[in-house]
Amino acid sequence: MARSYDQIFAATAPKSIVANTPASRENFTPAEFWLNVGYQIQVPNEKTGEMEMRFVSVSQGIPLDTMKRVAGNSQFANARNELGDRLLAVGHTVDPGGNLILKPGMLVMQIHRTGGEVAPVTAEMNPFVREFDLV
Repeated sequence: MARSYDQIFAATAPKSIVANTPASRENFTPAEFWLNVGYQIQVPNEKTGEMEMRFVSVSQGIPLDTMKRVAGNSQFANARNELGDRLLAVGHTVDPGGNLILKPGMLVMQIHRTGGEVAPVTAEMNPFVREFDLV
């Protein structure tokens, strides 16, 4: 059974956000609109064997409607808030429970790595793993 975004977020959110207290229940608003980063790939349907397009995303999305706006009056702050507003406006065109793949090439993804080294993980024979260039 698929879990809803609310269930996923509640499972990974800091306990102070989802603690079962009257204050947290009053102040917590689950997100309705999410921006997910990932890729599409065709894989065989487990039941029918027919090929189908699936979306593979990173483990957590970005909640668009509960995100805090950037404070300040700079051009950069304004541009960041405008981007969030545009993404949320597109989200309002999607039917409840639906998905929309954004036009490829319109968004740029940034990868940030903090200190420390991590051994590479291989993903041989996994039909959901796909090679592609990000830059």
